[in-house]
Amino acid sequence: MGSLLDPQLPYELKYSILTSVIAEAIHSVCLSAEDQKWEIGVLQTLSVVNKSFRSICISLCGRGLGGYNTTTGRCIASVSRRLSKLRRMALNPPDDEEVEQLHYDWHNLNPSNDSHNVIDCYILLISFRRFRKATAKSTTIEEFNKMQQLVITSSKLLSVACHHAMRYLGDVGGGLFALLSEVADQELILLDSSIRIVNLFHIVENALKFLDVIWKAQNRYGEELVSTMGIIDDGEEQACMDNVKTRLFTIHKSAVRYAEELALCKWSYVGQDEVLLHQLPRTLNILKRLVESPTCAKIDEANMKRLAKLGKGTGRDVGIEAKPSVFDLSESDEEETNADDNVTELVRSFCVLWTESMDDPKTTTAESTSEKFRVTHRALKAFGNNSGGGGGTSS
Repeated sequence: MGSLLDPQLPYELKYSILTSVIAEAIHSVCLSAEDQKWEIGVLQTLSVVNKSFRSICISLCGRGLGGYNTTTGRCIASVSRRLSKLRRMALNPPDDEEVEQLHYDWHNLNPSNDSHNVIDCYILLISFRRFRKATAKSTTIEEFNKMQQLVITSSKLLSVACHHAMRYLGDVGGGLFALLSEVADQELILLDSSIRIVNLFHIVENALKFLDVIWKAQNRYGEELVSTMGIIDDGEEQACMDNVKTRLFTIHKSAVRYAEELALCKWSYVGQDEVLLHQLPRTLNILKRLVESPTCAKIDEANMKRLAKLGKGTGRDVGIEAKPSVFDLSESDEEETNADDNVTELVRSFCVLWTESMDDPKTTTAESTSEKFRVTHRALKAFGNNSGGGGGTSS
């Protein structure tokens, strides 16, 4: 009969229980804002309980914690030191020396390597999250996409490394990667949604500029003269408005997905590392332009006129073959919409999503205290709360 310190449980069950405890501890060291003194020393604490616990802790050091030499117990102290370093990295930006080490680790993290190291994987998670945060400060779409490529590569590498480790190690250490693999998969969803949002908003912005040119010319010379002058091809204005509308519906779907996924994994962020919806580059500027211009009202008015002409009140607008446009959607971006879908109401829902993000407690003080931020917040909130009427009137 076993003692309280050495319960007579099957060795496999002990291994599974300790693996789960250690995995939870490492996860907390990297991602919890609370004090983690016990978690940092988890292996040292468990290893002194009894011989079987010590044996399991040493075995894990050789399996999922870096492939240490397990002939002695020194590996336990080494892992504890690495957990302490991981904690410092989670709470503080890495210094130049650590950044260089991170670049080395990224290039040498081989998912197919037999020597898996969950701590290296957590370091990679911290690193590309911080780099993704930096992409939110991009001033051009080219800069954003270029920086995102490194984040995407790192995120995919992390996901592959976690899932490979779980398959390769199985019941003997694979559980160390279970929690991290979930977070890695969530990061991929956030990345996919954010890239869609930023790039499609960029195309909408270009389309809005194109429409501004058309409408200013029509106001100055009249629609008929503009048409006869050949400034634009027949039907190009309508095609552009249709595609702005369709892209906005596609963006909205990605924005809802982004907000929902971020809410699910928000607990796993320490400090200011997450990229909130309103922090995606240039999205605030484009939304402010939409609410302060007559664009929404004009698109809805054009749709209503077309519906009246067709004698249709509802249903997908298949009666008109859209003229090819420079703003046409690719097949993968296309989102089915109805001709009577209201763009003004859609933009109102954008405003609600973005103002909720702007009200998030983790919005930085530098952001929330800036005059531009406050003006934009007021404009979006006012438009989102206005249940009647059209869009803005200023051009």
